[in-house]
Order: sequence, then structure tokens, then C-alpha cells
Amino acid sequence: MSPVWPNKRIEFARRFLRSLNSQTARPFVRNSFAALGEKAMRRVIRPLLVCALCASSAVGRAESIEQTFQFDCDVPAGKMSEWIGTIVPRLQHVEASVELLEPRTHERWLPVASVFLFQGTQKVGLQLYRDRQQQDKLQVAVLRPESEGGRSVIASVPWEGAPIAFSLLTKQSGDVELAVAGKVALLGAKDIDVEKLALSCSSAQFEFKNVVVRSEGAQQSVAADRREDAAPAER
Repeated sequence: MSPVWPNKRIEFARRFLRSLNSQTARPFVRNSFAALGEKAMRRVIRPLLVCALCASSAVGRAESIEQTFQFDCDVPAGKMSEWIGTIVPRLQHVEASVELLEPRTHERWLPVASVFLFQGTQKVGLQLYRDRQQQDKLQVAVLRPESEGGRSVIASVPWEGAPIAFSLLTKQSGDVELAVAGKVALLGAKDIDVEKLALSCSSAQFEFKNVVVRSEGAQQSVAADRREDAAPAER
């Protein structure tokens, strides 16, 4: 006696296959496979979109390059020396250390080291100077635009055998953040797009070590412009 359930299953399968060719079943079958195909495509497309976004964001990010410099700024009393780096395009970060090796006495000009960022005539940055009243220390001052308060002292540190590390970071807001001597300060820049970095000193020997300059893009030119006969700005 032949089994009943297998035969019924075979017959049901045959009828189902025949029904696939019927006019009424075709839309149902087509829509079912279309739905399955859409779900499958979504599973494939989503990862592809993620990859495409990753690639586009990698392309959109500007290339970042770093260059490292040293500057031994050694001038007689009453004289100055300046090192200028032209940054093309946008500056991202500067970090270095500066050390006063030998101050020189002048009746008018103090031993000063300066780190300035320029956009046109606007400049912001850092100054270190030895005051006549505290000759064993360097006064650490931030330089903001005149409209933001100009120069102000934020710390006083010993200078003998003590390099002072600092960093300047351009923020998304267009301002510049200075970190030095355990202090952090915003310099009040307004959408600054730095065109030039200048390191200078007067009436002393200052050594700028490991000056790391990071900027966007692959264009960055640096030129030394030593002006040893020029008088420094008086305090």
C-alpha cells in the first residue's frame, strides 16, 4: 500500500508550480520576489553607502603636513633678529620650546622673545621678557588684538636652565588657543587665517628648539629673514 501523504505533497507541489504560470499568480510572484530583492539590495547598498561616505570624507579632509625647525636667536644688546615662515594654506598647529641662554643689558631695550601669527596687519601670539624688577624670571605674556585687550602677563617663571614649552592651536571658531607655562588662553582672533609665523628676539640669546609647524595641504614655504640691525619694539 503506497503512502498517501507523500503523494499528496507531490501533487500539491505540481499544482503550485503550474499556478506560477497563471495570469493571476504572476503579479503575486513578481511582487514577492521584488520585495525580497529590495530587502537584499538594501542590505548590500547600505554598507556600500557607508564605504562611499568614508571615502568622500577622506577625500574632503585636507592633507596635513609637518615641518620642524630650529632657531638660535643670538643678538647684541639693542638689536633684534627675526625668523619668518610663510604658511600656505591654513595653519593648524605650532609647538616648540624657547630658552633664554644669555640676557644682554641695554638702557632702553629688554631681553624679549616673541612668537607671532600674522594675517595681514593683525597679529596674535606670545612674548617672553625679562623685567628689570625680576631679573631671575621671565614674564609670560599673551598678545591679543588691541580690541581684545592687547598684551597681558599670565605667568612668571624662572629662566635659568629652564626651556619653556608652548603651543598655538587654531580652533574651528577661527580663534587661536595658546598653551604655555601651565596656562591656556584664547587670543581673541576673529576668523584668523594665518599667513605668517614669526619668531624673534632682542637683546639676548634665545634658542627656539623643535619648532613643529603643521598646516593643511602640501604647500608650505619657510624663509629666514634676519634683521639684526633693526631696533626691537620698546616695552
